[in-house]
Amino acid sequence: METGNRPPEDYSVSFIRAVDVGLISRELAEKLKGSAGMRNILVHEYMDIDDEKVYNAIFLAAQDYNGYIKQADGFIDKLENKGK
Repeated sequence: METGNRPPEDYSVSFIRAVDVGLISRELAEKLKGSAGMRNILVHEYMDIDDEKVYNAIFLAAQDYNGYIKQADGFIDKLENKGK
């Protein structure tokens, strides 16, 4: 969906923008924002990586992103039904 807004400045903000357009709930966005920080740590090696924290975060992220997929799917269904 085109909103006419500028793209998000970073991954964390992208989740808040997803709330603004009704794609996901604010509660889910708050959970997912943390994964953006973890992504940056892993990709850019900002600090020493704690393997145990990463391992534990994987399971939480898997749950949260399953929720993201379900909410995004529901959003798309609404858009498709609106056009009928």
